[in-house]
Amino acid sequence: MKHLVIIVIPLLFQQQLFSQQDYSGVYGEKIPLSKEMREVYKELSPDKDDFGYDAKLILKKVSGNKYKFWLYVCKGFPSYNSGQIDGFIEFNSMKSKFRLVDDIVGSCKLDFSVNGKTILIDHDYENGYCGFGANVTAQGVYPLKRKQVRTEDIEETFQYDVEEVTIAKAKAYIYKNQNDMNPSMQYFVKGDRILLLKDEINRVYTEFISASGKFVFGWVNKTDLKN
Repeated sequence: MKHLVIIVIPLLFQQQLFSQQDYSGVYGEKIPLSKEMREVYKELSPDKDDFGYDAKLILKKVSGNKYKFWLYVCKGFPSYNSGQIDGFIEFNSMKSKFRLVDDIVGSCKLDFSVNGKTILIDHDYENGYCGFGANVTAQGVYPLKRKQVRTEDIEETFQYDVEEVTIAKAKAYIYKNQNDMNPSMQYFVKGDRILLLKDEINRVYTEFISASGKFVFGWVNKTDLKN
């Protein structure tokens, strides 16, 4: 029994230590269009603003080992085919798997792993293309650009212009689920500008990074918004 205790305690310590680590941040890079590629596509006359692959990954810790991720990938010149997906993942020993089967995006298989200040993504494109454009893959190395995550970073990962709406009530309480009867203790205040990410009959879904860096997400009653 003494030997068992000696083995278990370090394992518990390692789990606690890992859960205290925070991999939140903005990752990725935008690769310039190389001289070689400009020569290959010279008949298409690429200009100075055209670029190669552009990949952005945002991680934001929710609690413990659970994170929200937002991923945007653009193949760049000349097709500019792109893809975007977001979801929740949980890291275990610096690795995480994201699996999704959806009527809209089809299937998606992404494996995340932490390597120093980079995130490695293994994308099983053949068996889970994640609804991305033709030949667009998330496979690659995503270096850390900065630790601070802002609401506008989330907005930039979407492939469409995200509408912003304004809170009209003194307190607009947040519901964790669309059909919850009782709100959480969190709320927005009058004048706050929030992202409208989903629009249902009576409520809208939003995601928000507070001034203190806390990730806030959930549903807000439409009656709490400015018309």
